[in-house]
Amino acid sequence: MSMPEYSDIIDNRNRYLKDEINACLKGTEEAKFAVGYLFLSGFNEIVTNIAHLDGLKLIIGSTSNSQTLEEIAEGMARREELEEAAERLKYQKLTDKVAIVDTVKNKMARNIGSLEQSEENELMLSSLQELIAAEKVKIKVYTKQRLHAKAYLFKYAPESAELARSTGIAIVGSSNLTLSGFKHSTELNVYVRDNKSYKELDSWFENLWSESEPFSEKFRNSLEDSWALRFADPYDLYILTLYNLVQSRMKFRSRVLFDWSRMPHLYTFQKKAVLQAYETLNRYDGVFICDVVGLGKTFIGAALVSQLGKRAVVICPPRVQSMWDEFGERFQIDIKTVSHGMLNKGVYDENSELWKWRERDVVLIDESHYFRNSDTKRYAELHPFLVGKKVILVTATPQNTSIWNIYNQIRLFNQEGTNDYHVPGGSLKEFFNMVEYGDSRIEELLTKILIRRTRTFIKKQYQSQEGEYVAFPKRKLETVSYNIDETYNNLFGKIEEALKRLTYAKYNLWPFVKEEKRGEQVYRDLKKVTGLLKGLHKVMLFKRLESSIFAFSETIRRLCRIHKRFLAALESDIVPAGEEAQDLIYSEDVDIADILGDLKEASKKYQVTDFRIDDLKRDLQNDIEIFEDIAEFLGRVPESSDKKFDELLKIAQRHKGEKLLIFSEYADTVKYLHKRLKGRVENLEFVTSKTKDAVSIIKRFAPKANEYIIKGDESPIDVVVSTDVFSAGLNLQDCGTVVNYDLHWNPVLLIQRIGRVDRIGTEHDVIRTYNFLPHKRIDEKISLKERVSRRIQEIHDHIGEDEKILDESERLNEEAIYAIYDKKDVDSIEEQMDGEEFNIEEAELLIDNLEKNNTKYLRVIKNLQLGTRSCKRDEHYRGLFAYFRKDDFEQLYVLKRDGEIMSDIGKVISELRCPDEERLLSVTHEDKRLIYAGLKTLETRFKTDYQRNVELESKKDPVIQKVVQRLAQLRKELQNEEDSALIDEISSVLNRGIPDRALKELRRLERTKVKGKEYLQGLVDVYNRYRMGDLKAEEVVKKEYKPIELVCCEVLK
Repeated sequence: MSMPEYSDIIDNRNRYLKDEINACLKGTEEAKFAVGYLFLSGFNEIVTNIAHLDGLKLIIGSTSNSQTLEEIAEGMARREELEEAAERLKYQKLTDKVAIVDTVKNKMARNIGSLEQSEENELMLSSLQELIAAEKVKIKVYTKQRLHAKAYLFKYAPESAELARSTGIAIVGSSNLTLSGFKHSTELNVYVRDNKSYKELDSWFENLWSESEPFSEKFRNSLEDSWALRFADPYDLYILTLYNLVQSRMKFRSRVLFDWSRMPHLYTFQKKAVLQAYETLNRYDGVFICDVVGLGKTFIGAALVSQLGKRAVVICPPRVQSMWDEFGERFQIDIKTVSHGMLNKGVYDENSELWKWRERDVVLIDESHYFRNSDTKRYAELHPFLVGKKVILVTATPQNTSIWNIYNQIRLFNQEGTNDYHVPGGSLKEFFNMVEYGDSRIEELLTKILIRRTRTFIKKQYQSQEGEYVAFPKRKLETVSYNIDETYNNLFGKIEEALKRLTYAKYNLWPFVKEEKRGEQVYRDLKKVTGLLKGLHKVMLFKRLESSIFAFSETIRRLCRIHKRFLAALESDIVPAGEEAQDLIYSEDVDIADILGDLKEASKKYQVTDFRIDDLKRDLQNDIEIFEDIAEFLGRVPESSDKKFDELLKIAQRHKGEKLLIFSEYADTVKYLHKRLKGRVENLEFVTSKTKDAVSIIKRFAPKANEYIIKGDESPIDVVVSTDVFSAGLNLQDCGTVVNYDLHWNPVLLIQRIGRVDRIGTEHDVIRTYNFLPHKRIDEKISLKERVSRRIQEIHDHIGEDEKILDESERLNEEAIYAIYDKKDVDSIEEQMDGEEFNIEEAELLIDNLEKNNTKYLRVIKNLQLGTRSCKRDEHYRGLFAYFRKDDFEQLYVLKRDGEIMSDIGKVISELRCPDEERLLSVTHEDKRLIYAGLKTLETRFKTDYQRNVELESKKDPVIQKVVQRLAQLRKELQNEEDSALIDEISSVLNRGIPDRALKELRRLERTKVKGKEYLQGLVDVYNRYRMGDLKAEEVVKKEYKPIELVCCEVLK
């Protein structure tokens, strides 16, 4: 009689280990497992069959030992050395054991945190915690070596032992207590059934148990602190989020040694900006320093250059060039300065002012908003010079009229336009298109590359740091109201009415183009600009009318002359449109007859026959007659009637002996005020863009701020009348009083002007600012607010529909007008301009403060496990917040109840922000269901975002593609063996990981436009300089796989 056939082999193909273990557990009263690894995904497969056991003993191994015996053996040839090593491992130090156990605990905690948050896993973790607490499950860690043996022992209940004639049964083999070990097809395990073998295995296990370290309590603590058993308070989760967002940045900066001793005194908040900018510059090759005026952006920029320790070029407005030369000495840095005005060629070549500094690695661009448009000559000359360099952009107004201003400045250091910033869009341009159409917010990018703090932020966050007091003077605004009717000798109304009858035909040629010609490109281009020009000239005339009688008179005189020339050109069958023609029309002291030939050549693309020329002439003649009428009115206005000037004189006399800074938007007004103030106030000067000795005036007006000693043959200056050339980039804080002679349509200039004197380090407790506001005779008895309201309406009436096509900077900002002239509050305007966006610096300061003053609490936060959950009340959104990361990619989301996903970090953090006393809301079963379902949705979104980021990073750099193409062409042109060998050698490394610096050199080489043999030699130089030959010898190191991690999540309700 033959015995029935059965197999004791468990191969995870025909028989699965998890099924066999579960079958054994059902008839078992006690179990003992010894495994190399324990993952809870594997434990979940058997947890339901453990509760009935009298006990489960579990020994888990550790991979934390510095060396296993096998690894030691590989490096030792002599037997005696190997025996000594084995003996050392046998007697392990207590500190080593503790360290290994703690490492295992941390790994297990991460394992718990990485489990999918589901009802099933939550129940499993809860059950396991209860089993350990009841001592039904006991766990130890074997610390001496890796635990290669895997054994599962099952002690039978008495009736089963009697039937089996054995105390128990065991399974030994290769599988760990993991999901992979239970199911992977390459694992192999076997049953051990006979009693003798089972007892030997049991004895082996008990010996190992006695040599292992207790782990049950530590593991139970990890379970109790896990997402499944504990919810955190909302504030703890908020701090946890901030800590994880900033920790890598802060660690990077902590590893860099900063030497502040070799530079002038910096405030703590300025040093902080240097640290941030240094880290950003190293990551992205460019950084914006955009603190509001008065906080010392130039000091921060200079300190950053000093810290970099490299030769630099500073590109700046001419008025501050000498200041930067002095900064080079004060900060002990090797800089060369180039003024914006020198970049006028439009081409970067040997004749460019920049060419001689091409080997310098760092470029600081002061007032970088002057490079906000990419279609200018200065931009075209600068852009190729910056290839491969570190670029520091300093400006208080990175965006002037459009988000594309910022885009163009970013392209100065990100010349390929790649999306290196983990923001939506496949490229930088795609992201900006999304912002323009409202699908993304520019702040998502700016938080990564731009440093901007307001006075309010500095006062709140740095008021008393490390014993230093950051003092800002109070700003006191006063409105100076004057009668504009009396100023214009009661002719203001007539002038206003005359202006309303202007057609502005010269600036709006498109309506005069014949219908059948409007489809031609040359006239479509004309349409884009002429309407805008009309609006701008309406604004200009209205502003000059209010600025001063002299500025308005000069404008009317010029416009009359220009319009007569334009009409004369039309009479000669010339349409003088376009930039070159306008330069001729606007020329001073030339006769129209002398320039007609040049005008005809400059205007040849426009044909008179393409226009309704008689209508155009009629409207031009109308405007000329109006200008002549206004000029006649103005001839009847004596200087003595200028009530606005009279008010200015009162202010000057009130502040006699003090420093006074008077601003006007127009050079004509500045000259007029200087002429009339001369002899009435002492130590007076004026500055316009044409002033040659502006630097001398700055120093004599503000010697303290500029650390200047007035020489014996020089006179001090107390009063300066200036255009806005004095409104940016200068330190004038010796002065405490500013006068704004013109009505403000937009607050940016006002803030810049005040910022010249309202700066860190000023000795003034109060900065007084006078703002002029005109009113008419009929407004005499109404309130200031009503006067402001009427003035706003008059502006709208005058500009009309044309205001809609103006850039934002040219439009009237009603809210700012009320704040300046009625409420007299400029701080609120500054704050509104910047909003209340999340500032990563705020997070760093908060974490840094906890590190210094509440280390115990921060340690609690650091120890919070992955997947930590919370629940809080939310006024704006109801839904789920989640923070995912993988490798160095991280994203914060809010899933709203309507299914919309918000990923803007500023908005998300705003929802998490809460006071430290806010407590956890009760969590319902429905809340948990929201978590389980919501996390699946958000993890799917994260995978998509992560994959997009991986694809962007893995795309071959465009310069590599260009080099490959040119090498292919060179192979055809240079057919000798030596050149072919060089081409083969360079080609062989281009598909490997080329160092960033080498990529930058390749980009620079591409910009030089060299060809043939010279180009190949350039490639060889880069190959040798960056040891690119070593890339061939290196094995491709497989990147360590890291799972997606859920840092934390929170129900918002």
